[in-house]
Amino acid sequence: MPPPVPPEGSSEALVVILGRNPGREERARGVPFYKQAPGGRTLNGELERLGYSRSKLWVTNTTCCHCPNDEEPSVEETIACRPWLMAQLLILRPRVVVALGALAAKMMLGEGSFNRFSEVNGQAYEVTLGGVAEFTMDVVPIYHPGSAVRQRRYKEQMRRGFNALNMYLEERDLIGWVRDYEEEK
Repeated sequence: MPPPVPPEGSSEALVVILGRNPGREERARGVPFYKQAPGGRTLNGELERLGYSRSKLWVTNTTCCHCPNDEEPSVEETIACRPWLMAQLLILRPRVVVALGALAAKMMLGEGSFNRFSEVNGQAYEVTLGGVAEFTMDVVPIYHPGSAVRQRRYKEQMRRGFNALNMYLEERDLIGWVRDYEEEK
């Protein structure tokens, strides 16, 4: 079994990008949403369009292992990896988790929390992680970049979700936490 793909980004990130699971390219490179993979290229394009610096974000997946044939992780795989994801969130204590796709959204909002993904795309939902170190964050589900690559009809919906995220971050004065103004000079 190949090693898991570790998360990447700033340990001071207030915004976490949460995907489904690493694809073939991500596994080969050891990087979530690798820039040359279709989903990574699409995600990075959206981040660049909005002026976000990936180095200021934390990028991870619901499961950090590659599934054969790029299939969706099984319920068992997702359950096995959940403690790893929750530990990351409890350590980081982000203000926002951007849940890319239905699997990541269900992981963060709970199974049965929506009927159609279009209902939650770009909306913010308050979520409290329990335990000794309880804290509250917002979860913003957005169409997965890989879906936008495979099915063009989702590209515009994904873009609308990222635009809504941008407005949300601006309204809460969090935009400085995702943009690298030094790079703009």
